[in-house]
Amino acid sequence: MQQEVYIGHCQFELLINNDKDQVILKNSLVLHQYTHKMKRLLLFIVFIIIITQSFVLAQDKYFTLGVGYIYFGDGDHAGIVLCNKLEIPINKTFYGKTGIQTANSAEMREKYFYDRHNLFTLDNYYNIGIIPMKTNFLQLLISAGGIWRYRNEIVFVSSRTVYTASGKPLQMIENDYVKSFDIGYDFDISVRIKAYKKISAEIIGQYSGYNKGSGYYVIKIGISYNL
Repeated sequence: MQQEVYIGHCQFELLINNDKDQVILKNSLVLHQYTHKMKRLLLFIVFIIIITQSFVLAQDKYFTLGVGYIYFGDGDHAGIVLCNKLEIPINKTFYGKTGIQTANSAEMREKYFYDRHNLFTLDNYYNIGIIPMKTNFLQLLISAGGIWRYRNEIVFVSSRTVYTASGKPLQMIENDYVKSFDIGYDFDISVRIKAYKKISAEIIGQYSGYNKGSGYYVIKIGISYNL
């Protein structure tokens, strides 16, 4: 036998099991209380998000464009790097940043060695940083994090001379072609100097190491805009 009973605004279902002579009471009040707690929790989360966003919006955010000189390996190969990055503050001391950069290095050490070494990379990093020094005109920033890249590399392997039927010498070049996705770590130190209102100049020193292929050192200069 089933019977619905109303007490106040709460609905009860009264189920009577005649065989076992037991009364099972299902109270929808439990669901009502659970829903009420979830609403309070969601309101609290929304409140925290609003406060956090208000704090972040009040802090300085920077977008930077830069160019630099890159040294692969132990400085054996050099090239040019182009980069951009976005910095978002976490609090007054710490910040997060992400950036994309592309680098290219091409060398021809001897006149016969075409593509002696040719390397193209596209990198994307995610760092957490600290600002140990900050004034109205100068900032010192240090950050570290993870990085991944796409690497397209041509490496000279060997060369040999063969002769045609007419006896003319022909230079044969053997290259190794590498295409891969690599992961690693990134570390950089930068100095930002305020130039004019929301525009700053930046000098950046960076090192990145990878699980495959050569790591590199970079010296970059950039222009930062305070968003």
